[in-house]
Amino acid sequence: MIPRRKDSSNKKASFLMASDRVVKLARDDDPLKNTSEYLAIAELGGSKRGDRNDVIYLAAELSKKAVDNYLSNMLTTRRVAFWATASKAVGGREQKRLGALVLSEESVPLTDEEALPALLKGFKEMGGIANMGLSKELEAWRNRVIWLRRQEMADSGSDLPDLNDSALNATAHVWLAPHLGGKR
Repeated sequence: MIPRRKDSSNKKASFLMASDRVVKLARDDDPLKNTSEYLAIAELGGSKRGDRNDVIYLAAELSKKAVDNYLSNMLTTRRVAFWATASKAVGGREQKRLGALVLSEESVPLTDEEALPALLKGFKEMGGIANMGLSKELEAWRNRVIWLRRQEMADSGSDLPDLNDSALNATAHVWLAPHLGGKR
């Protein structure tokens, strides 16, 4: 089991394991507390004090170079697209991973296909169609279509598109996606 240091500011340093579990060192004075980025764990068990996290009883320090050299067949590369709320932009990262552990990551440009889910998330997070800043003319046209559709639906059904906010937000992946090429 190879965990990576999660937070060295804790009284007992915690480590995130490749399985996405958090474990802690058993002793407050453990020499691995302040020095180790990675550990090779030989013995792991439950806490005697009722902590929720398992405790590391026997481990050795492991360097990043050793992880790269000896565990290379277990490493994966993953590209991740994300919506950055503060900058209102899509970012891309390429991560080298060992299970749930992110060993390294760097910014990368994204293809339109990779960026699309993050752009749609940003569209929804920013309020969807209600906050798109539609012109008064377009909003008036949209309201007329909504009204006409409602009238036709009351009679016998309608072939007019559903342009209300909830319908447009729910189908943004269909009508908005073709217009997002090159946007970030």
